[in-house]
Amino acid sequence: RSDGSVECALGIVRPTASPGAVGEVVLAYRPEAVRLAVPRPGQPQWRVAAVSHRPRGTTLVLRLERGDWDVSVEAVANVRAGWNIGEAVGLTIDEGGSIAYPT
Repeated sequence: RSDGSVECALGIVRPTASPGAVGEVVLAYRPEAVRLAVPRPGQPQWRVAAVSHRPRGTTLVLRLERGDWDVSVEAVANVRAGWNIGEAVGLTIDEGGSIAYPT
């Protein structure tokens, strides 16, 4: 996008850096930069596909609910009860938590 942001399955993201990125890009991010949010109208809707409890936290695998995209992401979750398979979540990414690379 002309303002430096990227429109992708995570919504509109403003990468920290875009080394030579013009046109289509690959967005790289760390799972801990992804934040779970309440699903909002107009934002991509995700469903919990898997939950992994690890000594230092919980990681969720999320699948995008759109028939035309087959996308999954990992997100580090703060520990709480109730992350259930099939639960709807929204996602955001920390400002400065990603880099866009040209394809």
